[in-house]
Amino acid sequence: MNRNKNARYHETDSRIRNYVLNQLQTKPLKEITVSALCSELKLNRSSFYLHYPDIYAVADAICRDEINGLMESFGEVKAADDQPFDPLTYLLVGLKRMREKRAFFYAYFNELGVEEQRRGTQQFLDTVIVPHFRAQGVSEWAATMRFAFSHAGILAVIRLWLNDGCQQEPEQVIEVLRGCLRYDGS
Repeated sequence: MNRNKNARYHETDSRIRNYVLNQLQTKPLKEITVSALCSELKLNRSSFYLHYPDIYAVADAICRDEINGLMESFGEVKAADDQPFDPLTYLLVGLKRMREKRAFFYAYFNELGVEEQRRGTQQFLDTVIVPHFRAQGVSEWAATMRFAFSHAGILAVIRLWLNDGCQQEPEQVIEVLRGCLRYDGS
């Protein structure tokens, strides 16, 4: 079967992913079962297993798509030539996306594991942070250390915000972080 051109395959895949995303709003990933998914979607187990080996593989696929979408949204950030580089501008774009897809990102930061987070962080470091600092004449090592320092605190704030239901506007979170980091653009 040519999966790339098979509309039924893609429709089933979309239903599986949406089911998992919807379930993440009310329960942890470890409580989502293939049996319940198949029953709810009226799907044969063999159809599920044609797509994924288990529920965690569905979560991994969703993770890849969401992190890629997040990275693509960073492409929307355009800094004016006369303005200093501000990584919090990128974070604001990310927070807006996280708020839209809160259930997924709640699971991402609290359940889906360190490896997924490491991959997303490394991608941001490689595509945004290091190139900026390299252009400034800062070594990759120094850029990585600066990022690691601020990253740990930012992740803690994001987790708290997600756990609290994203009640504050993303701009409010950025202002809190800006105050904590006393970021002046240099």
